[in-house]
Amino acid sequence: MNKYRNIGLKLTPQRRDTRYLEGNKEHPSAEEIFRAVSEKYPTMSFATVYNTLAALSKKATFWS
Repeated sequence: MNKYRNIGLKLTPQRRDTRYLEGNKEHPSAEEIFRAVSEKYPTMSFATVYNTLAALSKKATFWS
């Protein structure tokens, strides 16, 4: 969770549940991530996923 803080992202429950991306060997689309994560967080919007991915892509070292 410090990874999110270190790059300046607010820690939301949706962002805390990063298990879908961690260890994922595929390259899921934003839509695929949204469908998977929204099962647990049905009120989450697609914009949340899209904006989080955009923020993470600006910080390529996030997953390093």
